[in-house]
Amino acid sequence: MTATRAGLRSLGFGLYAPDDRQAASVATVAFPPAGIDPGPLLRAAAGIAQGGPADSGLIAAAAPGTLAGRAIRLNHTGPYAALAPVLTTLTCLGAAVVTLGGTADIAAAVAAGVQEWAAGAERS
Repeated sequence: MTATRAGLRSLGFGLYAPDDRQAASVATVAFPPAGIDPGPLLRAAAGIAQGGPADSGLIAAAAPGTLAGRAIRLNHTGPYAALAPVLTTLTCLGAAVVTLGGTADIAAAVAAGVQEWAAGAERS
């Protein structure tokens, strides 16, 4: 989902598949900004969302397999392939980065996500 990917880039995350044309449409794997570990990042984001990933609207979880401990995975399928969960997740991840001592322009990330969504890339 290009909205997710655009927002993550704005937050300083690296993407496992950097080329949008070659990226999976159902999930995005991303590497947190330098100095930010995925575990604490996800815990902080869940705390900011107040309630944890199961009921907060967050679509982020630990990456599986060989990327575990190095990356996060964002699921954007079914009901999560919508703008609200994407923006909720971008906002909470950005706030978590800041909470953990990093820098993040949350407004720019949300704007990037909305801009991609509005461009129609998600519905084409």
